[in-house]
Amino acid sequence: MGEHGSNMYYRETDNAKYYILCKQDMQIFIPITVKQVLEICKKNLLQTIEDTKAKLVFSIPETRADYEKRMADEFAAYRKNFSDGEKMITDLIKQLEDVKIGQKQQIQTQIDFYSNNIKNIDIYLNTVSEKELNKEYYGSSGLTGAGFQTVDDIKKYVSADKSTYGSYFIFNPAYFNQTIAKTAPQFITIELKLQDAHPTTIQAFKDFEKNLDLEKLKSFLVK
Repeated sequence: MGEHGSNMYYRETDNAKYYILCKQDMQIFIPITVKQVLEICKKNLLQTIEDTKAKLVFSIPETRADYEKRMADEFAAYRKNFSDGEKMITDLIKQLEDVKIGQKQQIQTQIDFYSNNIKNIDIYLNTVSEKELNKEYYGSSGLTGAGFQTVDDIKKYVSADKSTYGSYFIFNPAYFNQTIAKTAPQFITIELKLQDAHPTTIQAFKDFEKNLDLEKLKSFLVK
């Protein structure tokens, strides 16, 4: 998406056109910085850790009494149909508990992995100059930070060339007036999409686009 005329952003695909109409004298998008990207990475990783920890509920150990209560029907069938039913039940409980131990170890390994990524992000944020952190970010759009096993991994992540990946932008906080009603329009998005290739539809699309007064719509934006 690029600038298109005054206070407007525009993007076109094979069957659609998109507009963002903005207020004057203030950029709605600003380039994202290295620091902001790493902070997003950290936030995503912290959420991933919480989501991973939630899985620990499935690896909580159970006593034989717990199993007897939860699997009463299955155990009754074992005792009724097999002469060594008690042994089979004991073996089954052990297998189930062993699986839980393995699951817990695997979950902890994942948590340790993500925690190490966060540790390296913190090291980078606390040791690199503000000048470097405030540089515009060029690089991958994946913001999980899953490869930050060393600080050098972060250096590679944030030092990509603009010609390789391009730029990334975020909403400019200064653009938005926080003192007005939330229902007051501060920008307007428009999607014009051609639903099919029927001649009547194509003509209707062209007519609608021709009569779409973007400047009039911009006049509804709050100052």
